[in-house]
Amino acid sequence: MNRRTGAARADNKPHILARLSWRTQAVRPFCVAAIFILCAAGALPAQDEEDDQSSNARPDAGGVVIEPSSGEIAADTQITITFPTAMVPADLIDVGNQPAPFRSEPKLNGAFLWKSQTEGVFSVASVMAGARYRLTLAPELKDATGKPFVVNDWSAEFTTPQFNISSDFGEREQLPARPQVYLDSTYAVRLDEAAEHIYFQDRDSRERFPVEVIQTVEEKSAGPPEATSFRVQPRQSLPVGRTFDLIVNGLLDATSRRPLPYLKVIPLGKTQPLKVEWVGAVNHALEQPTIRIKFNDDIDPAEATAERIRIEPAVQKLKFLAQQDEIRVTGDFDLIQRYRVTISPEFKGERGYGLAAES
Repeated sequence: MNRRTGAARADNKPHILARLSWRTQAVRPFCVAAIFILCAAGALPAQDEEDDQSSNARPDAGGVVIEPSSGEIAADTQITITFPTAMVPADLIDVGNQPAPFRSEPKLNGAFLWKSQTEGVFSVASVMAGARYRLTLAPELKDATGKPFVVNDWSAEFTTPQFNISSDFGEREQLPARPQVYLDSTYAVRLDEAAEHIYFQDRDSRERFPVEVIQTVEEKSAGPPEATSFRVQPRQSLPVGRTFDLIVNGLLDATSRRPLPYLKVIPLGKTQPLKVEWVGAVNHALEQPTIRIKFNDDIDPAEATAERIRIEPAVQKLKFLAQQDEIRVTGDFDLIQRYRVTISPEFKGERGYGLAAES
């Protein structure tokens, strides 16, 4: 999935790093000044917090006990309700699809099962994001003898988490050409809709760049693929020299079909061209003469070749060794000869970008 393709150069001229000359025992590397542009962090929009609402619920009135009695619930939460008297005959214990002895506003989806004549368990199937559920005893509720069971002031209240999208992707000074951003959602979303409502955006020009969605964990879904965790990356390499944010705009919760209640902005960072930080010709005692080239990005060893890094005049037995952000070149160097080092515009760093225009 990771294609390392950089932005096209305005010209096709090779980049001449330096003309190097050898000195006696050691030549100190000289430095090419590198300028790093720190991008200002975009402010995250404040999410409106739901005001706490006072509750007059009485989950223990009339000897009826419910556990949990309050707090947040979600899909797969189990709610146990216990009565002070037998409510069903023994032959209904562990029989599925029984009506719950309570009703909920709004409606709470799930299944109820009597575990004894006095106790039952409600298994929550799904919830609405950011909802407040109020439970009261079912109208015309009767006990096992057929006698009406009435506790007018019994009730219980539960809330559900807000619909939220989050990411631990930190803003970076040097953004890859095709960054992969992991996203987590408090509720399942449809991945095809995620591709429509999520995009990379140039912070200054507001230009948008579409994403492709990568499913990280296969989750069961009867319809279109859904997930609570997934990755996004730009469909093509992002232009170099720009500052980007990831935007989540109007994405729907797959179950309740309610949109994210705010515009989610995730600051990503700036795309920087490959730069040479310094070049040095080194001749230490007991070591081979070496040309060292240090970049502002890690280098794939496959990039370090004679076709992309040219030494003039020609040198026999050239070898290139890439280690992280540095390349070391060894060979049969003549210590009294001056050499010119030229890098091809096709040379790329790990982030996917090449050298900028000739400097």
